[in-house]
Amino acid sequence: MAGLKTALTGYATYKGREGHINFLLHRITGLGTGISSQFIFLDTALVYFNPTYIQRQLSSTRNTYFGIGEILLVFCVFFPTG
Repeated sequence: MAGLKTALTGYATYKGREGHINFLLHRITGLGTGISSQFIFLDTALVYFNPTYIQRQLSSTRNTYFGIGEILLVFCVFFPTG
């Protein structure tokens, strides 16, 4: 557990070097893209087993929080890494 805490504080603390903020944003956007793609794959797989599931899922994702999440996902995909 101490190794994980050391790794997380090592990522989060600013070291004063150029590109550190870009490095952190690159890691965060990569995690966001990976997590959202897993949810998309899960939803698509569940539709195969229960076809009426898609209507319930679409109606539950029509709110402000999911809209903000989609905007953040577009930022994650188009974030420049160079």
